[in-house]
Amino acid sequence: MGYIVIAMPKYGDACRLKDIIHNNGIESDIVLCKGSREVITTIRKYDVSLLICTQTVGSMRYETLSFYLPPTIRVLLLSRENKRDIISDNITNLKIPFKVADLTNTVRTLVCGETGINNKKRHRRSPKDQKVIDNAKLLLMNRDGLSEADAYR
Repeated sequence: MGYIVIAMPKYGDACRLKDIIHNNGIESDIVLCKGSREVITTIRKYDVSLLICTQTVGSMRYETLSFYLPPTIRVLLLSRENKRDIISDNITNLKIPFKVADLTNTVRTLVCGETGINNKKRHRRSPKDQKVIDNAKLLLMNRDGLSEADAYR
């Protein structure tokens, strides 16, 4: 899981967002930035997966800033109005004021959901268990004439 960059005009607001994200179980390194130049430098320096920002980051609007971002970075835009005219697929809008659950669910989806990475490790079968399952499937397929999908069920 990559870094999360929070770019807000007020440092206190960025700190509150960072605390909300950490306190709700999203384990990711978070970097706080104030200006657009600092955001671009941070993105070049770290493996960033999500940028959380307001409409204006320092002297730059989010539309302009998004042109400087690699296509793999998702942007969560916090704005007072619903932005329906967003052109990029990498930009998601969350209307202010928002509920904590809305923020954490959105961040979790943007950071974890699309890549298939979960905060919990996936349960994997041991090779011994997998072999038993495969043998049982073959037995059912041969004996009852089932397809592989039916035998698996």
